[in-house]
Amino acid sequence: MSKDPNKSKNLNKLATDINNIEESNEETFYAIWENIKKRVGSDFSDSSIDKIDETVILDDRPEDFFWKIVLIGDGAVGKTSIRKRYLGENFSGNYQMTIGADFAVNEDTIGWKKVKFVIWDLAGQPRFHEIRRSFYRGCQGALVVFDLTNKNSFDNLGHWINEVWKNSPKGPIPFVIVGNKADLRQMGISSIANNLVEEITTNISQETHKKFGFGTKSVITSAKTGENIREAFRLLAIQIIAHSRYFEKTRVIQ
Repeated sequence: MSKDPNKSKNLNKLATDINNIEESNEETFYAIWENIKKRVGSDFSDSSIDKIDETVILDDRPEDFFWKIVLIGDGAVGKTSIRKRYLGENFSGNYQMTIGADFAVNEDTIGWKKVKFVIWDLAGQPRFHEIRRSFYRGCQGALVVFDLTNKNSFDNLGHWINEVWKNSPKGPIPFVIVGNKADLRQMGISSIANNLVEEITTNISQETHKKFGFGTKSVITSAKTGENIREAFRLLAIQIIAHSRYFEKTRVIQ
């Protein structure tokens, strides 16, 4: 497939658009997301998404971490299955809608730090919007999940990021974009290419890191096989730590 000669030029414009992010404007991220979707083509070929080394962020301070995080995204994208897999439970192919919210606690080791996640799994159906709002209070990070075989769930990522930022008293919080159901690709089902996810994530990350002290990462997962489930939580932990270190430094400077 021939490459669009304007694609590189269009991608270079993304950083300018994302640079308009303001904490006080709750609609900004949604508008940015719409611009990204228009400018980035969908004909990237698949490739593995790079992982980052926790040693870039973690230091030798002794404290451990206790964080409230949320799993958000459209209904039926696999949020509950991701949560259960992370807890070591077996995968179930029978879909059961989450009613409002469900939660779990899991302790993990990221690098040499002990991390305890309080995980709130929030229902994605529109009728639970008001219920979700209360669960964003106090959360320190989010896994924003979409179904790789469902373009609508991918297009709605901007809505979910905007919702959690709008309703979090902390303002913009770190998040990781999670493309789930990678196992369905083996069945020949059309899916969103890894490179498309990666290109969008990279451009968002440049500006969130500059403005808010945290980058943004993406990861391709399968709750059915367990592929990259722990990696998704590891990436989020690193972004949360980076965010907290950023604010420590800015407080000292001020």
